[in-house]
Amino acid sequence: MPRTLQRLALAGALLLLAGGVRTHARGEVASAAPTAVDHLREPLCRLLQELAARQLLPPGDDLQRQQALESLLNAFAPGATIVYPNGEGARQAALLDAVVPVNGRFGYIRVAAVESGIVQALDGARSRLPGTVQAGYILDVRGRGGNGIADAQAAAETLKAWERPLVVLVDGRTRGGAEALAGSLRRACDAVLVGDATQGLPYPFSPVPLPGGLTVLLPDVPNEGRASPLEPDVPVPHGGAHPGVAAGVRQGFGSGFEGTSIGSDLCVRKALDLLAAICAFREKHF
Repeated sequence: MPRTLQRLALAGALLLLAGGVRTHARGEVASAAPTAVDHLREPLCRLLQELAARQLLPPGDDLQRQQALESLLNAFAPGATIVYPNGEGARQAALLDAVVPVNGRFGYIRVAAVESGIVQALDGARSRLPGTVQAGYILDVRGRGGNGIADAQAAAETLKAWERPLVVLVDGRTRGGAEALAGSLRRACDAVLVGDATQGLPYPFSPVPLPGGLTVLLPDVPNEGRASPLEPDVPVPHGGAHPGVAAGVRQGFGSGFEGTSIGSDLCVRKALDLLAAICAFREKHF
């Protein structure tokens, strides 16, 4: 049996031993009561403490194993996210990962987290882009979260005031403040969503600290139940960011992006095609 599957099998057994999880007779996870997240905190802590003690937790730089473990946790606590010391999920200070021009006309902004200060970060991003960037913006919130739910609405109003076409890149790991921002942008300024359906958890996430610096983030789902995921306007199956995108965008594209890591990102290509089409339509009819 592959090592990853062995880890998952053991983790599943440990979770069942930890208790606190109810299933239907068919083996499906029971519908969560409003307080289900609270009930899961203790068994999740015990599970992950046991995995950490047995050195079965994947390291933060092992994306495949991290995703496998998170998939297991999500079967019992939808939206549960593992944060590793010094990992991407632990970086909250830098609210934006990248701000670069693309093809001289468009701006690409990759969000790190939607938290307090995101409005100022976005305004600063726009001021750093060249004056030629006037045709529209791509806002990338794939795999992103954050607890700034109220800040998401304020950020949407800020982006609306830019009065430029906007495409938002989303995927199945877009959650929390980032998901709230995507939904607000769709409503406030008719932003086009490209990628995969979001997680359906536009709520704050509460941290559950574990020994060794690990933290599990659990969504605070309200009493009325979980929201529906945001469905993209332009679906791109498996629309997660290309592994080299973050590094590639920091280098900048100059007059183009072919040959860079982002050049192989289908979501970005779709977004650029959409922005170019919108610009062409406006130039012809307005």
